[in-house]
Amino acid sequence: MWLLGALGEELVYRGYLMNRVAGSFRNSSVAWTVGL
Repeated sequence: MWLLGALGEELVYRGYLMNRVAGSFRNSSVAWTVGL
C-alpha cells in the first residue's frame, strides 16, 4: 500500500514539474528533455 502511494505521488509530482518546466520554455522538445 505504501509503495502505491509513493509511486502515485512521484508520478503526479513529475507530471506537474515537467509541465511547469516545459511551459517556462514554451513547450519545446528541449524543455521536455530537461524536465526528465
